[in-house]
Amino acid sequence: MNITFENVTFSYPKKTENVIRDVSFTIKQGQIVVIVGLTGSGKSTLFKLINRLYDVNSGTIFVNRHPITSYMTKSLRKVMAMHYQTYTHYPLSIYENILLGDADDGSIDAENEQASRDSVMEAIEMGGAEEIIEKQPAGMDTALKPNFRARGHKTEAAGPEFKAKMDEITKTSELSAGQWQKLALARLFYRAKSKRVRLVAVDEPSASLDPKMEYSLFERLRSLSSIHGKTLIYVTHRFGYLTKRADLILVMREGQLVEQGRHNDLLKLNGEYANLYKLQAEAFMSDDDMME
Repeated sequence: MNITFENVTFSYPKKTENVIRDVSFTIKQGQIVVIVGLTGSGKSTLFKLINRLYDVNSGTIFVNRHPITSYMTKSLRKVMAMHYQTYTHYPLSIYENILLGDADDGSIDAENEQASRDSVMEAIEMGGAEEIIEKQPAGMDTALKPNFRARGHKTEAAGPEFKAKMDEITKTSELSAGQWQKLALARLFYRAKSKRVRLVAVDEPSASLDPKMEYSLFERLRSLSSIHGKTLIYVTHRFGYLTKRADLILVMREGQLVEQGRHNDLLKLNGEYANLYKLQAEAFMSDDDMME
């Protein structure tokens, strides 16, 4: 999937201020692209325009050299795997929640259920969520939220065995923000493995992850591009390892694309990217290093 923004300007409905202003860039098929910038610079809004959650006010977005508006929205989204900062979990089992990411409209029956469960487990491992599954009373069949709760005199009349069974069925575990995020990433990987998906895009996926997990996550996402030829877009506020391995870095500031290029080239410009990179690097230096 190739994506081109040509003089794109956008403001949210009922808002007068443009959050994207005259932005132009081209992402080539199979490239690893990292979008950086301060909070409020417009990084996440670019996602929403690529996925046609909104249409631009002016300018044009091209997908494979055709205007994005020439595609049916449903067809366009079928070939994308998107991970936003906010994600939804449904009152189903972990297995079923991840299965909802299916991009191939596959039906699950007795013959292919085991293959499906194996594929979901692989996605769980890629999302770094295997430890979560191991700690759940029913593994991937554990409900994330209770779907229902039987109450009333009929429940009491059914006896203690029935009540104990209902307690077991509706029991859920409290998960941390990082654990919820890993399950959302597992759903992303399950979807991204489909041959139908051409673009994988993730918005701040490492916000609740430690640096070690972030490194592992980025490597797994990179494999989707290097092995399967999928285009990868990665929005982050962390520099260093990620940006050094990007084919293209887009630097946003106050809704404008102020710089674009590779890591070393942008450092030589000594502009916005270089300043942000140096500030973040200094944050990890010791006081002695700072004094030197």
